[in-house]
Amino acid sequence: MVAVVAAASPDNSDFAVINFGATPPIVVMTPGFDGNVVDCYGTVVAVGESSGYSVALFDISWPETPVQTGTVQTGFQIGSISIYGSYVLTGELNGSRVSLIDISNPASPYVLSVSDCAPSLNIISSVALGSPTLTNVAPKLTAVVSGDNNSVILYFADPPVGAVAVPLLYNAWPSDFDGWTAAVANGDGGTHTYAVSGNIATQLTVVP
Repeated sequence: MVAVVAAASPDNSDFAVINFGATPPIVVMTPGFDGNVVDCYGTVVAVGESSGYSVALFDISWPETPVQTGTVQTGFQIGSISIYGSYVLTGELNGSRVSLIDISNPASPYVLSVSDCAPSLNIISSVALGSPTLTNVAPKLTAVVSGDNNSVILYFADPPVGAVAVPLLYNAWPSDFDGWTAAVANGDGGTHTYAVSGNIATQLTVVP
């Protein structure tokens, strides 16, 4: 398996596609928006317009020649982004909303739903979308969303209808999620891990 990642800066009009399968790694700078937030899954990169409203999709089947396939407007300014399978989640800059986008047709992505994390979470700093569902089964999407010292779970039991925020951890900062386990950094200096199933979280280990 060749490791290919995307990296970006909210202050740079390019984003990088880095192919670690080459020695030394090949870094390709690709025009994006005036500032960018990015995430990648498989051979697709989702590029959010930092402080803007647009999401662009890029095909990186050939990492040295990324090809833009489609764009969509979220309806609010973007501060964070996460991609899983044929879905993209964007978090609102200086706000509490997330936008779930269907990218199953990369040439014509569209917004499925908008969910609000308030009042548990009012300013979003990070979003992480995932699903433990097996291949070829309709995914039950879950997101862990963090910001302004709180973290919540969003369970998209039926993606078109959106999700209701369930508090996960107060006094929390950034988080990540792989579809099974959430890792949430806490103000006490520890990283809390949780097994997540739907909108239920079971605490596992706290790492100092």
